[in-house]
Amino acid sequence: MTRIISVMPADDGWQVSVEGEAAPFLLNSGSAAEDKAIELARNFVRRGERATVQVQLPDGSLAARSVAPSATAQEGWLWRAPQDVA
Repeated sequence: MTRIISVMPADDGWQVSVEGEAAPFLLNSGSAAEDKAIELARNFVRRGERATVQVQLPDGSLAARSVAPSATAQEGWLWRAPQDVA
C-alpha cells in the first residue's frame, strides 16, 4: 500500500494530509509543511509501507512529487518537477 501525503495551501497557512486519515496537520509555512510531510513519509517507510509526497501550488497544480518505495530509499528524497513524474 502506498501512503499518499499531500501538502497544500490552507486559509491560515499550509495543510498536510494523509489519504484515508481524518485530521490534517496545519502549519504556518510551506517549508514547515514539506518538512512534516517528509517526516510522515519516512515514518511510513520505516514501518515497511511505501509513501508519496505531493506538493500543490495555490492554483492547485502539482509543484513537486517525491516517492519513497522502500526503507533503503528513505534518506534519498528527490523532488521532481511535475513534467518529470510518470
